[in-house]
Amino acid sequence: SVWLEPTMNVAVVVLDTLRKDAFERQFDWLPGRRFDNAWSPSHWTVPVHGSLFTGCYPSETGVHAQNVTLDCDRQVLAEQLAGAGYTTRAFSCNPYVSPVFGYDRGFDEFTGSWRLRQLDPDLFDWNTFISDTDGEGPTRYLRAVYRCLRDDCRTLPSLRQGLKMKLRESDLAGSIDDDGAAEALEYVRETEFGSEEFLYLNLMEAHTPYDPPEEYETVDLTQGGGLAETISGDDSTVDAETVRQAYDDCVRYLSDIYEEMFAVLIDQFDYVITLSDHGELLGEHGGWTHGYGLYPELTNVPLSIYGPDLADGGTDDLVSLLVMHGTVIET
Repeated sequence: SVWLEPTMNVAVVVLDTLRKDAFERQFDWLPGRRFDNAWSPSHWTVPVHGSLFTGCYPSETGVHAQNVTLDCDRQVLAEQLAGAGYTTRAFSCNPYVSPVFGYDRGFDEFTGSWRLRQLDPDLFDWNTFISDTDGEGPTRYLRAVYRCLRDDCRTLPSLRQGLKMKLRESDLAGSIDDDGAAEALEYVRETEFGSEEFLYLNLMEAHTPYDPPEEYETVDLTQGGGLAETISGDDSTVDAETVRQAYDDCVRYLSDIYEEMFAVLIDQFDYVITLSDHGELLGEHGGWTHGYGLYPELTNVPLSIYGPDLADGGTDDLVSLLVMHGTVIET
């Protein structure tokens, strides 16, 4: 394990869905101790975050596909740190890692990107509407606008959220939005951090739908790339190279914006722990995304710790992501 100095500011940044090989290609700028033999306890966000926040395996936490809520009896990381006098903050771009599913336990402040704002119970439920009206054509958007005006919801915020989702799905999206990293960068820049701070960040840029800002986009998955088919399991018409390139475009953007964010973090935090919760299948083993399996492409993950007493460079020491919990607690 890595022992950190006591009463230090610590940030944990999860680069959601980042493959280790992509990390090695695109994040050579990142300083710190790299753990080349780091392994995740599962293949997707929910059980991994249950483990990150408790230091226990998914079989011990009871957080898994049949129970996606962090409702275990164990005291979680933010609760422990808050009890020790830390100010605890979180910014998440992943809807699963949100107050809706209990991940705000112990946090003094828990906020997130536009994806989390979609979960506001006072907003029109765009996700359910889109799912229920799939295949009904472009007029369904007008029907949704009418519902926003008629239903018992916050009308203007609901309309703004729908417009943002519509632009995100169209060629008009461009640089209007990303998957939340720009908002996270703004949050880090504008927050006045003090001493004894713990910060958790989750960035979703490497996650589907593989839709980076326009200036990073070298392929267009909406033009027959086949991403939807990879998720549904019908990959007979998948343009595999297009899907892989779209993923790589997203990782390049993630690397660039995280480099900006990292510069701000190391000015405010003594230790910055950077990791991925799981990887992604890009055609290996006949699979895509991260819906199943414990293959190395999913479970051998990036892990890097930056701090004043840690030399840069890699180590082949075998570690589990569970070590993150114990490492932070030792602060």
